Amino acid sequence: MRDAFRDILVSPCLKAGNLDIYVVSDRLNKAHSQLKISFMKFSGEVVASFEKDVVIESNSSKKYFSVDLEELLKDLDTRNIFVFLELITDEGDTYSNVHFFNRQKDLDYPTVTIHKEIKIIEGGYELSLISEKFARGVYVSLPGNNCVLSNNFMDLLPKKLVRLNVYTDLPIEDFEKTIRIVTLNNL
Repeated sequence: MRDAFRDILVSPCLKAGNLDIYVVSDRLNKAHSQLKISFMKFSGEVVASFEKDVVIESNSSKKYFSVDLEELLKDLDTRNIFVFLELITDEGDTYSNVHFFNRQKDLDYPTVTIHKEIKIIEGGYELSLISEKFARGVYVSLPGNNCVLSNNFMDLLPKKLVRLNVYTDLPIEDFEKTIRIVTLNNL
């Protein structure tokens, strides 16, 4: 949700059997970028991927990519497929989005194990999370404790490490006992 307020948004749109990828920019300058599009199974298997060098015009909304979904996803169960969109600018800024081809209630999320690693940093802890499979709506909390999290709600892409900071004065033993990590996959 927090990415929706950034200066660039990568936006998928289903139209007449096609998946169109738009980029909306509020920047005042052009952005030379690379657009990466990965169609994946929740298991992490890549079904198809595309890369394209693009120039994002200032203050614009423009379609940069389109693909026929019937052709691309034929014979695949779209309840187990998602597309990961990533735009990387020459300055190193990364913008991303995830799109599903069915309603949330109809998706067939796998049961997942989220592995965590905790590292002490100034003022709290760095929490690293990873899952072998796609984990939807991962929620991190410290019930009953005063803390600030750099991010507490995210999706985990298969085998892609996510790091967040948790600022708290809890000792490491209490932090490890109290930290809660839940995902829609396992509900």
